[in-house]
Amino acid sequence: MLALRSLQRRQSSDESRRLLSELLSDDAAAREAAAAELLESGLVSSAARYSVMVFRPAQQPTRPSGAARLAIEQALSVIARSTSLKACGAVLGNEGVLLIPRPVNAERLASLLSGPGLESLRAGAGGPRESLALVRASYREAVMAWRVATADPVGYGMSARWEDLGIDRLLIQLPLDSLTVEDLPVAVQRLLQAPSGEKLADTLGAYLDHGADAQATARDLVIHRSTLYYRLGRINDITQCDLADGRVRRELHTGLRVATLAGLRATV
Repeated sequence: MLALRSLQRRQSSDESRRLLSELLSDDAAAREAAAAELLESGLVSSAARYSVMVFRPAQQPTRPSGAARLAIEQALSVIARSTSLKACGAVLGNEGVLLIPRPVNAERLASLLSGPGLESLRAGAGGPRESLALVRASYREAVMAWRVATADPVGYGMSARWEDLGIDRLLIQLPLDSLTVEDLPVAVQRLLQAPSGEKLADTLGAYLDHGADAQATARDLVIHRSTLYYRLGRINDITQCDLADGRVRRELHTGLRVATLAGLRATV
């Protein structure tokens, strides 16, 4: 009986992997056929909307290690069991892909990923689609959400949803891999290359996130307002910019965000 159950689980896993691969392929006819088969076989519940999640190690290798693969499989199992509806997941190449018959609950996903053994993973969730044959678009969004969560774990934690990315939805689609520090606005270059530039960049980012509200920024950074004003003065001197100018703040805010998503802040 144990051998039979093991064989059945392996066959089910192989079937899930095949159908998910076809569902995410470039072939529209294959996607339609895979969607129909997933429903007919009962591998996924029939529902009004479907979403895709991806799970990858935070440090993305060409192929996941044995430990990383186990973590991915554990994440797929834990999250699939957390829903009352039938979800379909499989490891495809270097990532885990999970198809669920509902929108992704951000708080629930973050809570599940906080479990032991999953610390090395980051997750991205795509927006819901009304048809299984259309979830390839949700998968694409999930991959980009994973990239944002990986680039900015402080801002997003271990997971990010496409719906919650805001301006990052646009910025993550830039050719970030080909950008260099020299592509950033000059003021941002000066700041990142200055002594203590990273701390000042964090301060400026928080200040701009809070709409230039000094009191809220100081409270968020847990520093005295006089310390914040000192840092802002240094930022003004280094960047040679007037932070009272809204256009300057927009340039600095966007430049810092692009630097974070492109991984440039870690390399200067």
